[in-house]
Amino acid sequence: MAEREIEIEVGEGWWIALLPVILLISAGLALLGMQVTPEGGGVLTPARWSLLKEERAYDKELGTLREDVEELASLINGGPNPVEAGLTADRIQYETLDGHPALALQREAVANASEMVRLWAMGGAMREEAEIALEEALSLLEGEH
Repeated sequence: MAEREIEIEVGEGWWIALLPVILLISAGLALLGMQVTPEGGGVLTPARWSLLKEERAYDKELGTLREDVEELASLINGGPNPVEAGLTADRIQYETLDGHPALALQREAVANASEMVRLWAMGGAMREEAEIALEEALSLLEGEH
């Protein structure tokens, strides 16, 4: 079999053919940068990245605690159901074992409220006691932004 050599000559204007590709890549990187750049712009230092990560974790946990309080409130409004209250309280107790240090007081209040709702549903506490515990948890959560 005979070997063939193919020679391709690239002229001086080869970069003109690549210009659209270069522009598309640049535009894509600019859009990506706008999406991931934190508010206020600037350089994302490791310290700032850690702070943003912590703020996201804080906001996520705060949202979870608020959802838990809403769920407990709906349990009280729905009448005593010891099984549902017990399962909900167990889940909330587990969720509140650990979390962001800045939300320790709020976690404790939500855990206390879940226990009071459980006791109320089983007949071991007055409804007003459970409502007071829920109000305390809610006031601590509403104080956070």
